[in-house]
Amino acid sequence: YRSDDAGNSFYTTSSQQIDSGNFALSIATSALNEDSVYVCTAPGDTRPMHILLSTDGGQSFLDRSSGLPNRYPRDLAVDPLDSRKVYVAFSGFGAGHLFKSTDAGVSWTDISSSLPDVPFHCITIDTDHPDTLYAGGDLGVFVSVDGGNSWDAFNNGMPDGVMVFDIQLSKADNSIVAFTHGKGTYKAELTSLP
Repeated sequence: YRSDDAGNSFYTTSSQQIDSGNFALSIATSALNEDSVYVCTAPGDTRPMHILLSTDGGQSFLDRSSGLPNRYPRDLAVDPLDSRKVYVAFSGFGAGHLFKSTDAGVSWTDISSSLPDVPFHCITIDTDHPDTLYAGGDLGVFVSVDGGNSWDAFNNGMPDGVMVFDIQLSKADNSIVAFTHGKGTYKAELTSLP
């Protein structure tokens, strides 16, 4: 569903189900083009997961899943300055957990080689510094300042081993807010990065 009036009304973008009715897990749109929409769907009993791209506001979708693991794609993030650069976070164990594409999902690179082998649930891009990424997983928050080439733990003030399910950046007070499973919400200043 789409709204063009700040949520006062919604309409379906297509008469067709996306991905044969697989559940949509996450949606991300381009800040540069409102008709550029990425959607992640869950794997089913007989159907694999998919990452889909629409360039016409959800009327049709292209499959962008090639080269990705068949696990739950929990979150998507689109670079605010380049809608062809997109990141995806996967849950599960084994294989990669964070992937990056610079060509709108035609090809993907595993950027999780220096991260622990645990499920990841979210990824967020710093809109002022698009090469700075924050990822949340079963062992807290991790940060990369080089577009995902390397990662460091960023668990300021959080308990050990906390599962982070969502991350938001607050530009108003230059802070990061991490939403956890069973341990509440944590906020830390972004004073310095590793």
